[in-house]
Amino acid sequence: MGQTLIGLLQESVVKYASLAALKTRKPDGSFQTLTYAELYTLVKELGTGLISIGLLPGAHVALLAENDQSWLVTDLAILGCGGVDVPLSPRTTDREIEYVIAHSDSEIAIAGDAAALMRLLAMRKSLSKLKKIVVMEFSGTKPHAGMGEERVLIYTWEDVLKKGNRKIAKGERQFDLRAASVAPTDTATLLYTSGTTGKPRGVMLSHGNIMHNVTNVHASISPPLGATWLSVLPVWHSFERTVEYCSLSFGGIIAYCEPSEWKIFDDLQALRPHYLVMVPSILENIARSLEKRLGMVQGLFIRFEKFYLVFSGFVMGRFPRFRRQERLLEVFAAFLPLVMLSPVKLASIFILRRKVQWLLGGNLRAIVSGGGALPAHLDRFFAAIGVDVLEGYGLTEASPIVAVRMEKYPVLGTVGRPLPLTEVRIVGENGDVLPPGRKGSVKVKGPQIMKGYYKDPVATRQILSADGWLDTGDTGILTYDGNLVITGRTKHTIVLGSGERFEPEPIEMVVQESPYVQQVVVVGDKRDSAGLLIVPNMDTLRRLAEARRIPWTNEQELTSDPAIYRFFQEEVQTRLANSGIHFPGGKSARIALIPSRFEVGRELTRNLSKRRDVIVELYGPVIEQLYRS
Repeated sequence: MGQTLIGLLQESVVKYASLAALKTRKPDGSFQTLTYAELYTLVKELGTGLISIGLLPGAHVALLAENDQSWLVTDLAILGCGGVDVPLSPRTTDREIEYVIAHSDSEIAIAGDAAALMRLLAMRKSLSKLKKIVVMEFSGTKPHAGMGEERVLIYTWEDVLKKGNRKIAKGERQFDLRAASVAPTDTATLLYTSGTTGKPRGVMLSHGNIMHNVTNVHASISPPLGATWLSVLPVWHSFERTVEYCSLSFGGIIAYCEPSEWKIFDDLQALRPHYLVMVPSILENIARSLEKRLGMVQGLFIRFEKFYLVFSGFVMGRFPRFRRQERLLEVFAAFLPLVMLSPVKLASIFILRRKVQWLLGGNLRAIVSGGGALPAHLDRFFAAIGVDVLEGYGLTEASPIVAVRMEKYPVLGTVGRPLPLTEVRIVGENGDVLPPGRKGSVKVKGPQIMKGYYKDPVATRQILSADGWLDTGDTGILTYDGNLVITGRTKHTIVLGSGERFEPEPIEMVVQESPYVQQVVVVGDKRDSAGLLIVPNMDTLRRLAEARRIPWTNEQELTSDPAIYRFFQEEVQTRLANSGIHFPGGKSARIALIPSRFEVGRELTRNLSKRRDVIVELYGPVIEQLYRS
């Protein structure tokens, strides 16, 4: 396999030239297919065109666009030219976009549409190095590009493609020469992590960093040739981006889909994918939708399957092993119950699992989950309905994959084994390396670890040691069979006024199991007890209000209703009690209901992680009222 990302594409084109590489929905609802050969032709034409308008090796190119095949074509064209792309979410605030483009020294920007173009033009006074903008989708007269120092040249994507096409027709080979000169150590991308606190930092990832992920994922997942990967996540998400490169390496098909509930199920039927790539929040919606679509009888079989999993999990080795013990005894103890339950299990295959497979398109082999911790109830739910969830773990600074469950032997409750050539240590408070079964800080070393933060050597040294160990900021446990369990964040530990310390993630996961809860954040640092900021699931909450005849005219009024507040108090207490979780501070949970969902660039990072310090600041008055009431 090629050692660079453009080399990966070139090698895949040789192997799979006539096979479908990408599928994108057209306005009429049908899907447009692009073969590997057609994909490379577009990449080469666009790359040649970008060179013709002045893209130099090592130049930084901001990429502000949504998820579709044009994004991937543009990304690969920039990389093939020896450039460095700087992906940005169109959902990011203007202030953050302006900061990233200025800090990254981007000379060229690619805008997804006219709206993105106008946003960039409005910032040009403060972006002195930005001199050229290419807009992907645009019609009509191009806007005035300014004068003097503020002058910005504007090109359409089609214009650049045509420039490249004409030059290639005349024998131009600049793109081929550039692509051949790209080295594995060259920086491929600057991924700005907005982080949970502070200004965004530009993670420098080389071609070799990302290719280590792509090459070594093959040890965990073995898709058939031509397998379809349904792309739901935004491609500027490092997890989704690396998965798309992996699909190209497997000779697979990337099918783009929007994450709305009804479109996913329509696309599942139309595309019949083999793999879904999800984050837990979307998986939660998929699980709830499946429960609605399954009948009462199937619901009973789901309960049976969860019970059956208790025994089959021991036999199949699907539970994490935190201490040394003989598996033979476990298998022997589980064997008789499995034999007795086998008739019901056979019925479940025909009544439950066939219906689930049909709803999911009929070809689904596994769901790949990343970008956040997978709640235990989702893990058990999908295992019960016969769908393997391959949870992975990583961070942008690791390109991003550190570990992933193996497709053949997925272990519930873990993020699988580290990728080949990747070392994981669990370190105690005194810096000592802990044995399996002990919880501590997770440190990682391997070829996928970033080169460093762009223009920030101090921050780089704080997280990356001189001998290459990355401090992930997570806590975890290694099992005796080499799987990794992530337990929380070291920096998220909340310390109450009494000195009691706890991690908020386990509480948040349990509360978020409720169908009435969309998002939840635990607060309470230096307070007498913990509190919860809850964003309700407004769809289920409206139905609850209708069923209980609670009058309301808007969402603010609904979440302020005393009856709704009491309901959520009972819901939280019941779920915590049923999970055996002692609520910190020894008191009943204080809760505040937030009527509007958390947004990327505000309460959430681009990777959908919670910006806890930002949330505490934004909702300071709400938190103060929470502790006064």
